[in-house]
This record gives sequence, structure tokens and C-alpha cells, in this order.
Amino acid sequence: MNVMGVLGALLGNNSQASQGVTPVLMNVLTAFLSNPNSQTTGHNNEPNLASGIGTLVNMFEQSGLSSQVQSWVGTGTNHPIEPSDIMKVLGNTKVAEMAEQLGVNPELASQQIAHFLPTLIDSFTPNGELPQNAEQVSSIATQLLGALKKD
Repeated sequence: MNVMGVLGALLGNNSQASQGVTPVLMNVLTAFLSNPNSQTTGHNNEPNLASGIGTLVNMFEQSGLSSQVQSWVGTGTNHPIEPSDIMKVLGNTKVAEMAEQLGVNPELASQQIAHFLPTLIDSFTPNGELPQNAEQVSSIATQLLGALKKD
């Protein structure tokens, strides 16, 4: 099963973990994480979550949100992020694209992304380190799925 399939299974198999997260939001976020610099989310032939997560972390750090994003990567408590910060980091165009895919307005999309993105990044950095390659991302996703199935 590929990473997107594992993430979809994670979402479908754990109602507690997926509270407030729709399959569409999961697809949009994972497509975005695979290629945060793309002009259009969801049209990515070569998803690479490992480098995409690192790119997104850099985007947050360059926008002055280092402490927040490092808390998601680290092993402690995840610091929240404001929807306005999502707009600042990703830009109005990217958020509008994601909102269109979600079928909501950009304000609601930025709220949903701000709520779920810290948990998603945290899930892919369980040891406080960014994943280095696609195999590591797949392994983490498979471990998460296995842990959820035991619950």
C-alpha cells in the first residue's frame, strides 16, 4: 500500500483520530505535503512526502514560525497555529486552491489546515526528526496504521 493509501486507511479506521478531518482534507493535505511548491495541489505525478515535509518546515521557519513548526517535529506538545499564519505561509492563492478542492471558502480551509497540519507533521516525525526518504515515510505511515488497528 502506498503512503496515500495508508493515510486514507488511517483516516478511515480511526474515528477518534479523524474527528473533524474529511477524506478530502486528508487527500488535499497529503498532496500538498508531497509537493508544497507546486502551482496546483493534487496534480502531482511524483509525490515525495519526505522532501515535501522538509520544504514545508522551511517555509514556516522562514515566515518566523520556527517555534511552532519545531514543536510539531519535536517530541513534545504541538504548539497551535492560527489560520492567519496558514494564509501567511502558504499564500492566498495556495489556500484558495486547497479551499476549492475542499469545497469550502478559504477562511474555513485555513482553519481546517491550521487544526490538522500540526498533528499530521507530528505523525511523520515520531522521533523528533524529519523523514529522510520515501521508505521512511512509508514505514512511519504503516506503523501508525498498525497502532491504530490495535486500538
